Amino acid sequence: MLLYTTRETPIERYPNAQRWLNQWARRNTCREVTAGKHPAWALHRPRDPGIFKSPKFIGLTTSKTFEVVHDATDDLYVTDAMYVFRIRPGLDPRVVLGLIHSRLVLFLYRVTNQGEGRVIPQVKAAKLNEIPVPALDIDFVGCRALVDAVDQLLAVTSRLGKARMPNEIEALCREASGLVVRLDRRVYDLYGLTEDEIALVESSFEGV
Repeated sequence: MLLYTTRETPIERYPNAQRWLNQWARRNTCREVTAGKHPAWALHRPRDPGIFKSPKFIGLTTSKTFEVVHDATDDLYVTDAMYVFRIRPGLDPRVVLGLIHSRLVLFLYRVTNQGEGRVIPQVKAAKLNEIPVPALDIDFVGCRALVDAVDQLLAVTSRLGKARMPNEIEALCREASGLVVRLDRRVYDLYGLTEDEIALVESSFEGV
């Protein structure tokens, strides 16, 4: 059970949770708690719980690359170290997974956000809207090819998570690396890049 508290939460309805939370109240150094602006057991800035309803995507904020998963059914709540977003109805989530984990989309994200030099890199969900994307009709041959590539990669990573023998792990890692290259190629095709444009994108990852 997840108890999502706000200042208006009738905490007395949950006596066990109240007792557990109260034992830590003295360690809460929040100035607003000390000033009596909100209880020690309440979330400081609670978000609308509807934000976390599935289906949605969850991404890691502090990262040099995109680290995104699809929360299809679990209504997972995340911390402020992560961001969430949804896609328009009818679009296959595997298309989005393929795009957002591709080199091209990471390249475009970095280009559109130049000048925001940070000691610690940060990915912002709002900035994703600035990335140009092609028309994503799932009936389009390119989208179907991308979905196939994502399915294959997900299958291999699932097997990798269960593998225990070093030689099996090594073989699956090689297979996954090859599938990542294939996925990138599918995305290049979706965007209609020329070989020179692909070379430009690829060169930006050399030595990284």
